[in-house]
Amino acid sequence: MIFSKFFKPKWQHQDAAIRLAALDKLQDESIISQLASHDPEAHVRKKALEKLAKFSLWVEALNTEKNDHLKKLAFEQIKLTLLNPAEAKIEASFEEKQAYINSCNNSALLEEVIRLGQNNETRLKLLNKVNKEQLNLDLAIRDENEEIAKLCLSRITNEKQLDKIAHKAKLAVIRQEAESILSQRKLAAEKPAEIRAKTSLILSKLLALKDKTDFELIQSQTEILVKQWQECQTEFHYLVESEQLELNDKYLVISQKLEKATELVKAEYLAEQEKQAEIQAKSALISEIEQTIKDVDSLVAEAINQDGEAHLEAILNKITSAKDKLQQSHFAGSDIEKLFGQLNTFEANAQNLPEFFEQVSTATRAITQLAQYDLPENEQAFEEKNEFFQTWFKQWKSLNKQMIFTLPISLTETATPLIKSWKQTLGELEKSQGQKLAKIRGKLRELENLIRAGKFNAAFGLFRRLNEWHDGLIESNQKRVEREFQKLNEKIAELEDWKAYVGIPRKQELVAEIQALADSPLADITEQANKVKQARHTWFLLGNTDSEENTQLNEAFNQASEKAFEPCRAYYAEQEKVRAENLELKHQVQAELESLSASFNLDNDFVVLRKSLSQILKKWESIGQIDRGVYKSVNDTFYQVYRPLKESLNQYYSDNEKQKQALIKQAEKIAEQEDINHVSNELKGLQQAWKAIGHAGLRQENKLWSRFRAINDAVFSKKQEIYQSDKQAQAAEFDKLDAQLDAVSESLTGALSTAELHQIQAEIDEVDASQLNPNQAQKLAKKSQFLSKQVSQKLSQFSNDKKQKSYEQLLAQIEMTLAGGEAEEVDSQWTAALVSLAKQETADAELAEEQVIKMEILTGIESPSDCLDKRMTLQVQMLSNKLNEGEELTLDSLLKQWLNATQLDNSTLAKAQFDRVKAATLASLSAESK
Repeated sequence: MIFSKFFKPKWQHQDAAIRLAALDKLQDESIISQLASHDPEAHVRKKALEKLAKFSLWVEALNTEKNDHLKKLAFEQIKLTLLNPAEAKIEASFEEKQAYINSCNNSALLEEVIRLGQNNETRLKLLNKVNKEQLNLDLAIRDENEEIAKLCLSRITNEKQLDKIAHKAKLAVIRQEAESILSQRKLAAEKPAEIRAKTSLILSKLLALKDKTDFELIQSQTEILVKQWQECQTEFHYLVESEQLELNDKYLVISQKLEKATELVKAEYLAEQEKQAEIQAKSALISEIEQTIKDVDSLVAEAINQDGEAHLEAILNKITSAKDKLQQSHFAGSDIEKLFGQLNTFEANAQNLPEFFEQVSTATRAITQLAQYDLPENEQAFEEKNEFFQTWFKQWKSLNKQMIFTLPISLTETATPLIKSWKQTLGELEKSQGQKLAKIRGKLRELENLIRAGKFNAAFGLFRRLNEWHDGLIESNQKRVEREFQKLNEKIAELEDWKAYVGIPRKQELVAEIQALADSPLADITEQANKVKQARHTWFLLGNTDSEENTQLNEAFNQASEKAFEPCRAYYAEQEKVRAENLELKHQVQAELESLSASFNLDNDFVVLRKSLSQILKKWESIGQIDRGVYKSVNDTFYQVYRPLKESLNQYYSDNEKQKQALIKQAEKIAEQEDINHVSNELKGLQQAWKAIGHAGLRQENKLWSRFRAINDAVFSKKQEIYQSDKQAQAAEFDKLDAQLDAVSESLTGALSTAELHQIQAEIDEVDASQLNPNQAQKLAKKSQFLSKQVSQKLSQFSNDKKQKSYEQLLAQIEMTLAGGEAEEVDSQWTAALVSLAKQETADAELAEEQVIKMEILTGIESPSDCLDKRMTLQVQMLSNKLNEGEELTLDSLLKQWLNATQLDNSTLAKAQFDRVKAATLASLSAESK
């Protein structure tokens, strides 16, 4: 036993350096394996693992090794073996690697294999074990394998990440699929509101139909709405199941109400349909019988030219058949009785065809007689020809009345235009004579009035014309006015005797009056001209007599009237100049009108036409008189251009009026709907359409606008009432929620625990502002955000306080351990590390130093001067890990790693290292408190 101590193998020596040296010479794999697994020193275990270079041992080290540095090395070696065997110093078969991968639970390693591995089948299998958000995002964007990228894409739910994939994914198919998912999500977000609006409108329209009385309208509208509902149902999968059931229940209830409400309307409609069908059948039967009667007439006409006996049977058969149809139809009424009467008459008359043939012969001779007699060519022949025609026409009517059957069409077609020609010719002559007779009667009354008024000269002239017109009357018409004409003839004869006696004194007075005007002209030139004209007119009415005195008076009157009219001539010359200027103005307006016409023909601008045409007409009408000789031609020229433009404008007004009438009808129908928001939006669209339509003319525009505006005002007044009601409800709801937040604010002030703060945050989240208007919702949102921020700040403060206390307890405990004191209670997160520290017999000084330097880098404090090179190396390594692997170090993790690697004792080195740890920890706490 004693010698066994001296002859112990060196690989079992207590000195780690001797064991390490002996390891270089060892060849026994079982011993080396034992050292790799159980040697107390980490650097010996590491050397043994490296010498054996067995994959299984490195896997065991990764799973069981307590030394973090060696554990990390094992991780790197396994990763290198799996991902890049050519660079790895470990030999491993494919089966070993696959077996390890299948059983491995190290998510970090599996993630590396998934990211960097070459075997896509293996990567897919591992993806089923590892489901990390960042990994899925990276692979969906960067991986070139479509199957892997699609699997990762299918796991992503965050919209921002999906958008990033849609823009940055390497594979086009992945970008497209991401875009498709986003589109579907957008649709899924928007569709429920759209479906609710559509279904609400459909249900409202269905419910409104139950008050309608037009069954055809109800039926057609129901079919349309049911089809629309079925289309909406295809999208119900966007709604939650409870909402789907609710909508379907509403539809079922409304459908049942509609069906029940329209039962009576439907019955009335069907009854009316039956009635209309009966009316149509009766009408069709009447048309058929009437056609049969026409056919009988045709057969009778054929019988005239052929064997009448042969057609008799056919005529009777048609009549019998028609009567049978009338009897079988069971229709009643005066129209049916009339047809029966016609058929019975035809049936009775059919036995007398020979007599009808004789009647046709008589009618033919009568037509021939009229055709051979010449029409009257002038008014002198009127009386004789009219007497002949009236006698003939009376006989013709009597013959037609006695006809057994209707006169054959051929005779009717011959007789009708001939009779029409006679009536027209005689009518025109009779009308001419009537006009002449009326004229003469009127003039006889006028002549009598002239005689009573003492206007004898005019009476003489009118009587001469009456004699000529009287000679143009036919004898019968002359006799009608003979008595009046003779009476006035006698009066005219008496007046001829008095003419000379009365005329001379009046002419002497007129000469004196006109001489006075010549000697002392009036200031008013127009009145002067009128008096001269009036004197001349009176002179003319007095006529002439065969005497020397009358001749002298005529000469004196002519000289005086000429002198009296001289001042008027100068005035009229000036007026002529004004009329010439007015004519020039007319020409200018005419040119302006023609320019407007040419412009309108090019661009059809009715707005410009309406404004300009009115202005041009006002200018035209404001211009004074022009010369009478050109007035008509100038006026006609103007209106030849003006009228087509005015007609176009009137047609434009008419078209606009029709369009606006249509909009009014459309607005009236829309206004009947229940959904006020839909109605107001539709009316706003109609308002825009109204504005787009032009003017409808002065007479109609204001009337149409008043009707259209009344419809809009009624709807928007109703909407305003609803708005005010909603506004009041929203105000009440706002006050309620605002008070609720005020209560939360008071609770927040006195909150002393995180549980209370979480409860307060839940109360803030429960505030539902969906029923408020945007402004109110925004105010509450700001208030909620402010309160949530306060809650967050308090939670952060509580967390910082707890963290600071935890760190202070830990530092105090380590100081007591260094001083040899007893352990006190610390935060639970440090308990395991401190227990491990107490049991730890050896330390990894290098690893412990690395953790301290990392803490100093992390908290931004200086490291000792002899550590600067090491600090630089570690800083580069930390930056590289952060950029390549996303590794973020924290003070907590570094403290735990330091505790696992260090060994606390009373040495100066341990105390100095603790002081650096304490300084880094306090610096971190100070930074967080700021």
